[in-house]
Amino acid sequence: YCEPRPDPVPPVMVGSPGAKVIRVAARFADGWSWDAPLSVYGPPYDELLRACAEIARDPASVWLTAGVDINFPDDSSDFVAET
Repeated sequence: YCEPRPDPVPPVMVGSPGAKVIRVAARFADGWSWDAPLSVYGPPYDELLRACAEIARDPASVWLTAGVDINFPDDSSDFVAET
């Protein structure tokens, strides 16, 4: 138990691509975080939109964040850009 209780209450961030967790995020969280490749972002994001629609929540009220790993080669000539 937290006493005294924080005022204001800190925001809640939920992170997972799983459907159940996305529904929890839509219902209770202030934000949803993504840390998988963006190439597979679409279906979980669509699930978030559906979950928000089911409870009449504006999806724009859910913060979206993404974690990205970036690796730079020691030698810039080894850099290969993805297209």
